Amino acid sequence: MVPGAPFAFDVHFKLTHFGTDQHYNAGQELPAVYVNSAYGTLVYYGGTSPWTRDAISKISVPTSPGTPLLYAPERWAASVDSNNVGLSVFAPANYPYEIAVCFPGSGGSGPTGDATYYQRPFSIATIGPGAIIEGDVYLIAGDYTSARNVVYGLRQLPPPSDLFPPIANLDTPAAHRTISGNNVQISGWAFDDAAVSNVSVFVDDVLKGNAVYGSSRPDVAMAWPHAPAQCGWTFSLDSTQLTNGAHTITIHAQDTSNNEAILAPISVTVSN
Repeated sequence: MVPGAPFAFDVHFKLTHFGTDQHYNAGQELPAVYVNSAYGTLVYYGGTSPWTRDAISKISVPTSPGTPLLYAPERWAASVDSNNVGLSVFAPANYPYEIAVCFPGSGGSGPTGDATYYQRPFSIATIGPGAIIEGDVYLIAGDYTSARNVVYGLRQLPPPSDLFPPIANLDTPAAHRTISGNNVQISGWAFDDAAVSNVSVFVDDVLKGNAVYGSSRPDVAMAWPHAPAQCGWTFSLDSTQLTNGAHTITIHAQDTSNNEAILAPISVTVSN
């Protein structure tokens, strides 16, 4: 329970990876929230002046997976009914994005109904051997106005630990391409909810160097609302130092809290 808020619950989670396999950077469901079909409206703050009690946004939950990310800088969202009552979720350590979709099933809102509405505060993680991800999310039942007041109170607590690594992507070269020469351009983008400290390039799990970070990528800011536009990175690889044949390229991106994103390796063929 949350002191002073009888309808609010602190859900503490701890994920420990005991295996020896590597799970590359991917979106996670920390948490995933499902409610029944009476709660088809999503309420959140989507403006650019968070924590000022600015006007909220309210939408009908879309029915198509893959809908655009919702920008939610206060890091809460509520699934509510026609009376504005429902379940609010506050994920203070997550990225300021929300995903919501309706799964209509065959319908029905009673005990046997299989329609559901889904929301997920956005998180991403690389999970390697021995990885531990531990934090808190808050569930608040009732009307969203009261829930937002609870969220504002929770924000007065010490800030949560930075749990998640940068969001990152490798754009070029594409997988299975043939590369050659002493100036093969490797490029992509990365950003973090705090700041990216380093992007490094590995070939066959051997560090080849650090990328130059900070080039303009307005397309990323278009796809990820309010992401920093100066989030591009580039690296020049001398492929003549590699043997001809198959190789792998892996990108590591680190933030200022030492959280590291490791992207899935891509295969390329060197032909010099």
